[in-house]
Formats: sequence, C-alpha cells, structure tokens
Amino acid sequence: MRPEQRADQRVVEVIRLERELLRPEVRRQPDRVKELLHPDFEEFGASGVVWTAQTIAEHLASHEDRAGDPVVLEQPNATSLGPDAILLTYRATSGRHRSLRSSVWVRQDGTWRMLFHQGTHRKNALGSR
Repeated sequence: MRPEQRADQRVVEVIRLERELLRPEVRRQPDRVKELLHPDFEEFGASGVVWTAQTIAEHLASHEDRAGDPVVLEQPNATSLGPDAILLTYRATSGRHRSLRSSVWVRQDGTWRMLFHQGTHRKNALGSR
C-alpha cells in the first residue's frame, strides 16, 4: 500500500469518528464518549470553559439536546501532524448555528482518540472561509 493510501485511510477514519462524536445518541453515552477521547483530552469551549474527558462526558450525558437540528460536519480538512496524529478542521452546522472547529486526533495502540478540540462561533455563517 502506498503512503498516500494509508494517509487517506487515516483521514477517513478520523472523520468517521468525529462524526460519531457529533451524534446525539453517542453524546448521551459517557462510556462511549470516553472511549473516543484521549485520557489527556482538553477542549477549549466557545464559552471559555476548559473541559476534560471526564467533565465533557458527564456534561453531554446530562445535557438535554435542543429539539430539532442535528450537527453536520462540513468542509473537513485534515493535516497530518505525523504518522499517528491528525489535525482536523471543519465547519459545523446545526440549524442556524454555525461554528468553526478543530480537533487533534492521535493514534495509540492502533486506536484513534481525540486529544484536543476547540470550537468558535461564526456570526456570518454564509461568509467566506
């Protein structure tokens, strides 16, 4: 297998896992969320709150999802940070809410886990990149 094919498979897997974390039914399962997050996970939330794997898993499990629109991952862009690390950036859309997001995924013992995440609200949702 050529290196670029292996890279493509890594990106496909990371995007699949990121999308899984956006699904409401997964977000309500703290054990699954913690499986997808690295033990040293940190998130800088748009509100300024810093989350850990434990605190975000608990928050998501107890948070009632707003009725209606699912979160959609759009325009993913992946940058390899090494053979076992990928930076994923994308736009997230949920109804009228738009955000720019970035995640760092690392592979340890053959398993991809999110190490870092940050989201930023977008005011001009339909503007340029």
